[in-house]
Amino acid sequence: MNTEAEELAKDCKMLRPFMISELPPGWTREVDLDHKIVYFDHINNETVYEHPMTKEYRQKFHKMYKMQHEKRTQNVSVEGLTSNSH
Repeated sequence: MNTEAEELAKDCKMLRPFMISELPPGWTREVDLDHKIVYFDHINNETVYEHPMTKEYRQKFHKMYKMQHEKRTQNVSVEGLTSNSH
């Protein structure tokens, strides 16, 4: 059985592609005067603090997380059945 730290490490590994993702065309990542990362949309001339793909990535992450959780739950159930059958 995995420890909580191992589970967290797996979740962080799953998040990595979302954290380093590319920006959509027309966007750049910049640093403002307060040293915070901002995203500039050159097409609409707008600056935002949230990655422009956050909503899409959040949906993908939740889908992946749910699949991983279901897989872990199935593995625990199978391990429990094989342990109890001895």
